[in-house]
Amino acid sequence: MLKHEVDFLERRGIVEVISGDGVRAKIIRINYSNPKVILLKDLIEEVKDILE
Repeated sequence: MLKHEVDFLERRGIVEVISGDGVRAKIIRINYSNPKVILLKDLIEEVKDILE
């Protein structure tokens, strides 16, 4: 089930999946060059500032 969610996010450019040859483990990181990710990050920071 998690694989489907990660695949969904990867297809939309929200995350990047990095995997090595012959290794089952993968690194999943947020794609900070995606404008939607930047917008969401800024929104979270604004809400955090309001709540403090």
